[in-house]
Amino acid sequence: MTETRGVLDEPVGAWRAIVLYGQNTAIYKIALGQCLAGFAAEGRDRISLPELAAAFFDRYAERLRSGQPQLLTPGRLTVMERVVALYRQATLSRDQAVERVGQEAFGDVVPRFHTVADRSVPVRFYERSPDGGLVLTDAAYSGFTCPNTTLTGGPLAVGTSQLKTTGCRL
Repeated sequence: MTETRGVLDEPVGAWRAIVLYGQNTAIYKIALGQCLAGFAAEGRDRISLPELAAAFFDRYAERLRSGQPQLLTPGRLTVMERVVALYRQATLSRDQAVERVGQEAFGDVVPRFHTVADRSVPVRFYERSPDGGLVLTDAAYSGFTCPNTTLTGGPLAVGTSQLKTTGCRL
């Protein structure tokens, strides 16, 4: 990892490290980051698990419209790919799909979101609430609500273009 400790102490630097250097075999961290950014932009501080699951489902379903694989392992599907496929086949209603996302999709990404190279970054964008939801920290607001942050716009993209933030002092 080439990031310095000082950069990781700032929300934008921590976010870049999470996405660029964290284990990202699928785009779950980017999708979760975009959900956090959206909630922060709305001024929300507490997000229930059902609210998070609905936002995550919508972002991920949008991403899958591109047809790009989500894992590097050919033929293997992520939980989200399976849930979205069942929804698109009308096997699951939207409510059932969102419920399944809440039950199955967050097992790795929520507890490991702040992890880079097997270490936790010093900046925390959220804490878990006792009911399984999230409580956004001040870092979520300062890191995700800068005027020119591109995290909330457009479809999810794996790449540095989604990480660029300009005109924002933290």
